[in-house]
Amino acid sequence: MNSRCLIHSQDEEQLSLLKLTLREYGIHFRTIEELEGMGPLTGGCINLAWFIDLDGIQKSVAEIAATARRISPDSKIVFISSNFTLDLAQICLREQAIALLVKPFQAQRLIQCISSFKQEHEFVDREEFIPGLEEPDHDEGVLQKWAEDSLLRQVHFTCPVCANKFEGYRFKNWMFPVSNIELDFCPIYPKNVFPELYLIAVCSNCLYANHAGRFELYSPKGKEKEAFFEESKVSARRKLAGNLDFSGKREFQEGLKSLELAGMVCTELKFGDWETFFGELLLKTTWLCRRMGKKAREIEAQIVAVQHYMGL
Repeated sequence: MNSRCLIHSQDEEQLSLLKLTLREYGIHFRTIEELEGMGPLTGGCINLAWFIDLDGIQKSVAEIAATARRISPDSKIVFISSNFTLDLAQICLREQAIALLVKPFQAQRLIQCISSFKQEHEFVDREEFIPGLEEPDHDEGVLQKWAEDSLLRQVHFTCPVCANKFEGYRFKNWMFPVSNIELDFCPIYPKNVFPELYLIAVCSNCLYANHAGRFELYSPKGKEKEAFFEESKVSARRKLAGNLDFSGKREFQEGLKSLELAGMVCTELKFGDWETFFGELLLKTTWLCRRMGKKAREIEAQIVAVQHYMGL
């Protein structure tokens, strides 16, 4: 079955840019003049996303999101607006929108947003696509002179399994441009930018590991906790982690092991659609190896990823 995006916007200039970009990446689309017309067009085709321009619309973000979830619960929602406020960004996050694109579009952010359509929900971190208090400096000279500390932010986590409180780092993905995407949807960032290093948060106590943006959402039950703390499983996680510290600045080894730990954890706990999540972990492993010039490891990860997807 074919897939496509549905677009509602009266802004011809921004609509043209959106159409050109979608066409470049082989994504079909339909434009809708009236928001009510999106419902009838949803059937008979897989809808990757709804692009909804809020300018001139009387309905609230909450009402639009509720309609979208009712008609096409698996479709991603991208809101567009010429007026950005922190309240609007927070509402978009609360209503599970995948992105808030502020007009005029930044091409890199638009490409990054579109590339996320092919990623599973667990791996789409909305904070990367919805502006917050810190906005990027789009001056190219500044972007070329970035320092690692300026791209990292410290985050406080509470482990949903053992209740341990700890700190870790996350990349400020909005601080650097995405110039393009590769055939496996790997975003192309400037040289020496490695966002996959900090993709996974790891509990310093029990070594529970999950996507940083979804880390605290899992709620294990009693028996699941008991199984997670079985001596053999704890030993296996500690053996895999070795003496690595995941709470500070990460190099290739910490980044790779964090992805492997997340894979081990999801196969143990089998939360959500864990098999798809595991496949995404393998894919992100190939991206990290490629970015850091680990060609042999990249090939190994690609082979394992292909074998996994063929077995689904």
